[in-house]
Amino acid sequence: VGDHDYGKVNLNIAQPIEKTISIRNDGDATLIITGYSALTTPEFTTNLKTDPMFANISPATPLTIPPTQAREFKAYFKPTATISYSDRIVFTANSDVPDPVCELKGEGIQASLSVN
Repeated sequence: VGDHDYGKVNLNIAQPIEKTISIRNDGDATLIITGYSALTTPEFTTNLKTDPMFANISPATPLTIPPTQAREFKAYFKPTATISYSDRIVFTANSDVPDPVCELKGEGIQASLSVN
């Protein structure tokens, strides 16, 4: 699962910064994802709950990814304070996935104006 560092992001942005995150199956058997943890930091959001491919993932309705294939979701960041943020999504799968965690990081900054 991919990670992303949004870097320094202005507090006054109108829309969140979007990043496409990939879940790749580099193994030689079908990867079966049966769940994932929710983000706990409201400045980070995803489309996991609204994308039909991910919205109903469960042991009864898993997401399957064949070998050498990938699936993508969107992650967004919109800071509300001048601090560093981090959060993670942990995916549950049928095997020992080498990296089942999507780490998200970013920092809120205040825009500055300088006049010479």
